[in-house]
Amino acid sequence: MTQGQMLTEYRSRLNGLLSISMHQKTVLAVGCGAGSYMLEKLARSAPAVIRLVDFDTVEWPNLARTAFGASDVGSTKVAALSRHIKDACPLVEVEGHCRDICAMPEGEVAALMD
Repeated sequence: MTQGQMLTEYRSRLNGLLSISMHQKTVLAVGCGAGSYMLEKLARSAPAVIRLVDFDTVEWPNLARTAFGASDVGSTKVAALSRHIKDACPLVEVEGHCRDICAMPEGEVAALMD
């Protein structure tokens, strides 16, 4: 099955549940910890792109309150969550930015929101 066929079939399961425009949206998520469950579920609605911004790494205490598992410990949160999102819905493009958004120049922050 081609990716186009997969996308058509996947989206057909969401007909009537979501606006068709959802599949054209870009989602920006700043912080990949506590919101990781929500982002994994959001990915299943197949937005076009999910942009992740976080500078931190997954540590053992994070496992108690996030979607991360033991195999994610030591990975950046962006890389680990990207894997979880792609596993939930390989049709979503994931852009990972392992950065502290507070330290980014205004122009770079603005570009994330385009």
